[in-house]
Amino acid sequence: MTIQQLTTLLSQYPPDTRIVLAGYEGGFNDINIHKIIHLKLDANKEWWYGQHEEVRSSGEEALLLAGENRISEEYLGKQEEKPGKMPMISFNLQGSSKVERSMRSN
Repeated sequence: MTIQQLTTLLSQYPPDTRIVLAGYEGGFNDINIHKIIHLKLDANKEWWYGQHEEVRSSGEEALLLAGENRISEEYLGKQEEKPGKMPMISFNLQGSSKVERSMRSN
């Protein structure tokens, strides 16, 4: 899906409609992460993996939209460890993200 296709799809709904993503094991999250990644297209044939795989620098550029539960104890605990720092988030294309132990500046 391209940004143009997504924009066309979204234009069919009222502009104040909330957009959510499926949570890791259940529930839903708001989209609160967006970043450019590079993909190797059609890399995974197994049904349990996402169709494409993230690669370091070559490959097709794509916008990753993701969500994390920012009221979870794990997320909030990382916030309290180092005030003024945000947890570094790592992603995979299987739809999960995890909070890394290392921290980065805002």
